[in-house]
Amino acid sequence: MTGAALAVLAALAAQPAPAETPEDRVARAPFGDVTAVETWLADNPDEAAEHRRAAYADLCEAHGRASRYREAHLACAAVLALSPSPSPGALQSTAFWRALADAPPLAVTGQVDAPLTPHWTNMGLIDVTVDGRSMPWAVDTGAEVSVLSESQAADLGVRLLGDDLSISGSTPGVAAGRIGLIDRLRIGEAELRNLPVFVLPDAALTVPSMGPLPPILGMTALYPFEHVAFLDGGTHLRLGFAEDAVPPDQGAQMTWNPAGFDVVITLESGGELDLHLDTGSNETEFHEPLAMERLSQAEQRRIAGATRTSFGVTGSVETQVSTVSDLSVRLGDGRCTLARVVLSQNRANAQGRAGMDLVRACGSVRLDFASMRAQAF
Repeated sequence: MTGAALAVLAALAAQPAPAETPEDRVARAPFGDVTAVETWLADNPDEAAEHRRAAYADLCEAHGRASRYREAHLACAAVLALSPSPSPGALQSTAFWRALADAPPLAVTGQVDAPLTPHWTNMGLIDVTVDGRSMPWAVDTGAEVSVLSESQAADLGVRLLGDDLSISGSTPGVAAGRIGLIDRLRIGEAELRNLPVFVLPDAALTVPSMGPLPPILGMTALYPFEHVAFLDGGTHLRLGFAEDAVPPDQGAQMTWNPAGFDVVITLESGGELDLHLDTGSNETEFHEPLAMERLSQAEQRRIAGATRTSFGVTGSVETQVSTVSDLSVRLGDGRCTLARVVLSQNRANAQGRAGMDLVRACGSVRLDFASMRAQAF
């Protein structure tokens, strides 16, 4: 079962770009840094529309992550202006940032050092306090934006903005909801102000026969801390501690993708895969055609068939997949053994998806959005 990870920004999937574009530097740029892409746009006013469109898509994503909403909207609008036939996803993303254009930026103070309680979805829950009321929220690194149901938003007094919007989710289809703002909330010793959330009908956040999902804390709430650490087998979360920094010459590379960020894992064969890190999913999955090029013969002999049902904010879907058991991978210097990895056709805007099972298998994982490095230990 996968979590309810949103792909709000996945709509602006990267376009093909020539070798001279700053694509690689943008993908590895520290949180909020847009220097490379802005310089390229300024220096290449006559470049082909498809390449400038890709650069503006990168710019929109970077500004949106850093809660520079007006700048994100302008960059998204430039994507539309350069698109002969804008995709529904590009229109969705532009509308999303337009609704937030006048909202104040997210402000974060303090640090978080708090336990994560397992949820039946396999996500970790952390206590969040809004207006004196505490409730557990799921920490979902696959969700670019935090998510609430309508009833949860009403209970917490969320201030709604604009009209209904439709977004893409982790399963096929779209979900209609509204953008809201939480003026102030506390997590541990940290305070967050002006947190944007996406409010969906209760039914969209209810898993049939299982029940409603908790509120989801997305990555826009975590990025500003820069240092994110899942500790003790994913049972503890630490945010904003300098001792969790990963130096640029250590760990594994992290890169931005349209749905969030990837981590590079290394297989026993020495082959590498860029995986979208999604703690809203309880399974790690590899894009099968790419994985088959990198798995050793011994690992390929352990492949078997399976049926999987995935849940997301746009519904559920059942798929036939292959699995490989007892797979050992490295994340930086740490070695992690996964009981099972799914092989599927889902690329997750990368070369697969790393779920909460990878975090637990690794023991502890540090994510550094200043150096763009990840380390298991």
